[in-house]
Amino acid sequence: MIPVVFVGETKDYLVFNSKGTILYNKKKRIAERVKLMYRDEEFIPKFISEDNTTVIGSYEDEENEDNPVLILVRLEE
Repeated sequence: MIPVVFVGETKDYLVFNSKGTILYNKKKRIAERVKLMYRDEEFIPKFISEDNTTVIGSYEDEENEDNPVLILVRLEE
C-alpha cells in the first residue's frame, strides 16, 4: 500500500503527497499528479500557507546543506 499524506487545502485544491504531488481540483473533481520543479529537480511541498493560497517547500543543495532554499508556489485556477 502506498502512503498518502495530506499537505493542506486551498480554495480550489486539496494537496497530497504520494510518490510525488497530487492536486485535487474541487471544482472539476479531478485529481492529477503534478511535478513541482526547482532547478530541474522535483520538490515535494510540506505545508500550505496560513491564507491557504500558497504551497511551501524547500530545496537543499548538496554543496550548501546548512542553507536550504524556501520555495513558494501560488496555486491559481
